[in-house]
Amino acid sequence: MVNAFSFGFGARNYSWTNGFHNNSVLAYQNQLTTHVVFRRAALTHCNGGFDETLTDGMEDWDMWLCMLSHNRSGYTMPEHLIWYRTSPATGRWKTWDTPAGRKEFRKRLRSSYPSLYPKTSPIAPTTGDPMGITPFTKRRPPARFASLALNQNEHRPHVIANPLRKWPSSPRMLLLAPWLEIGGADLFNIDLLRRLVERFGWHVSVIAMKTANDAIEGSFIGPWAHRYHQITPDVFVLPTFLEWNGIPQFVSYFLQSRVPDVVLIANCELAYLLLPFMKSIHPDALFMDYVHMVTPSWKNGGYAFYSATYSTLLDRTLASSKGVANWLAEHPAQQGADRLQHLYIGTNTSMFERQDEVRNGMRASLNISDTTAVVLFVGRMHEQKNPLLFVDTIARVLRVSDKVDDYYFQYTSSQGSEQQQDEPSMHAHIRVYMIGDGPLMDAVRDRVQQLGLQKSIVLLGAMAQEETWRYLNIADIFMQPSRYEGLSLALLEAMSMRLFPIASLVGSHDEVLANEQVVGQYAAAVHIEDHDSQPLSKQQLVNNFADALMSALSNLELTRARGRKAREVVQGIFSSSDQADLFVKECYHAAEARHSGVASEHGGTPSEGSIMRELQWGFAMLAAEEMFDNVYRKFLEMKRG
Repeated sequence: MVNAFSFGFGARNYSWTNGFHNNSVLAYQNQLTTHVVFRRAALTHCNGGFDETLTDGMEDWDMWLCMLSHNRSGYTMPEHLIWYRTSPATGRWKTWDTPAGRKEFRKRLRSSYPSLYPKTSPIAPTTGDPMGITPFTKRRPPARFASLALNQNEHRPHVIANPLRKWPSSPRMLLLAPWLEIGGADLFNIDLLRRLVERFGWHVSVIAMKTANDAIEGSFIGPWAHRYHQITPDVFVLPTFLEWNGIPQFVSYFLQSRVPDVVLIANCELAYLLLPFMKSIHPDALFMDYVHMVTPSWKNGGYAFYSATYSTLLDRTLASSKGVANWLAEHPAQQGADRLQHLYIGTNTSMFERQDEVRNGMRASLNISDTTAVVLFVGRMHEQKNPLLFVDTIARVLRVSDKVDDYYFQYTSSQGSEQQQDEPSMHAHIRVYMIGDGPLMDAVRDRVQQLGLQKSIVLLGAMAQEETWRYLNIADIFMQPSRYEGLSLALLEAMSMRLFPIASLVGSHDEVLANEQVVGQYAAAVHIEDHDSQPLSKQQLVNNFADALMSALSNLELTRARGRKAREVVQGIFSSSDQADLFVKECYHAAEARHSGVASEHGGTPSEGSIMRELQWGFAMLAAEEMFDNVYRKFLEMKRG
């Protein structure tokens, strides 16, 4: 049996995230709605279905307990797949509308299914939920890589056929993503899909190969899943209903059901490994990928490495910046430089625009004066974003001041000049906020406490985009000391909000922080390597970022003026307004090349033997990685314990 999460709407609006995973309390509180899929055999021990004598309600709860008493249970799909219209409470169910009725019905259940009611009361779950309902815990079906059948007929859709109606004038695109996490890459996906649907009338589908690492309670499939659902109902997170060995068959079915015109791979390792297989199933589709960044520390370049390796099978590769495109073009495995194009990741400058009314109101509510500099960090608490270096930089800067307890900084009003006056005329406080969550969150919190900066650095955790926008409104300086980046969307959003950026000169940041098309200073680019391309020491990095921050704090009005200049740069070069138009244009270019025969010389349809070898190698590699991850996770748990 299978049930799913549901949304209630109408008279009452709510999210229902209970189900079979709460069997431990099912006897005391009904966890299921009437929306359950089950085999007919499950009813054999329950007189074929509902107890028809229960005409006053709760007959479904009785049937679930009947099944449970005969060891019949099920699985909860942790996705909101059901919309349940609610009506005003009008006394429809005599069994449940009064305390006496509820008491009598529970007495009947105890009498009918005594094996479900132990003599000792169960331990009430400590969830803070007044109903005592256990929330869904993060889990997925067990991975069984070893059982992957590599027979070529195993993954052909010979059992289920579900061809959907396709409109000739409305292209369909399938997006293959790793997960539905919070991040710049996901925001790019969401914005692109939305514009393709609204502006061009495309139909879009989304397949995520993994559940989100940062999934929050009730959002097992990913904290941004609802944003994808706002664009299309055709969203599938495979681990919520499939084991690894079922993924190829489902992808095969999906391609023949939706018949997409374009398949876009976006930072998805498994999608690259399945690329030869997918191309053999649906050779008429345009297979494209979008590469956000080069990751030197992971697989010799990360997703960029996969893109170059599988370039013979891709009709088009789009890179987030010129720097990423150049890396791909120079890679020895790259066989499609003529099909490689940069398409800047952009930001919505209309959405990310400072509103003075919001800024003034929120600053007043937080007791932040206009002479106070607000420094902001936005990003995952992950090694890539270097949050610990950010904390150490703030500590370094604060201890330079003579007034360490109050953390005052002296700055001078520029009055239109970039020269500081000899004598400082004002003092300004500094406020520091960090937004984000991730694997280093505990380490960041410990570091803040170790340095005694609890009153100086406010850790806000993960935030919805709307709340992040509010903090961007009040901030003056955005600091991003990343170890590596592609073209950071968070950086572009901050610049669009008129924040002065201080960021590592990594990846394609030179195209943002020191763009040759722009005259005048609007950012501080901090080198993280020496002249010989050797990484600087931690102390050198802290000093470099601290110097840049102190320079910005020394003349706050000038820094704010440079922030206004930063917005002009984003508006002129990195706006997302034309992003979808350029993407569609690249799709047409790829289609023209395909029809003219230009692309045929680069690959074609892979052989069956090569497909099976690719699948076997790819899944074996993923199995080894997951085994290593599990061992390393247990090692860390033992170390903490």
